[in-house]
Amino acid sequence: RAANPFRPFLRHRRDAVVVAEVAGEPAGIAARDDGGDCISDLWVSPLHEGRGVGSALLQSLEDAIAASGHGRARLELLSANARAMALYRRRGYRPVWEAFKRDATLGVQLHKTGMAKSLLPYRPALR
Repeated sequence: RAANPFRPFLRHRRDAVVVAEVAGEPAGIAARDDGGDCISDLWVSPLHEGRGVGSALLQSLEDAIAASGHGRARLELLSANARAMALYRRRGYRPVWEAFKRDATLGVQLHKTGMAKSLLPYRPALR
């Protein structure tokens, strides 16, 4: 859709985007900011939730972040998103801040939690 706010993001940031496929169909997408240590997006299709897609996407970004020389990965999420919070905690992320922040895409204040995970020592995942 032309009005989709993520189209420009995907067009300009394709080198920082990872897409998961299951049986040749898109199952999820994740991205990081400008080659840095911040994971900006992670989305899994409802049809593929609970099947390891989110963990695989997260691992791929963590590997890229560590390979770029960063010792930690950071992200922020809606504080009320219990399912995402549980995934990140299982994957070793810990809350480091909580605040109301203005969402640039939606143009509203949202209650968010910032989380971080140490990536040291870096060991690439076996594929």
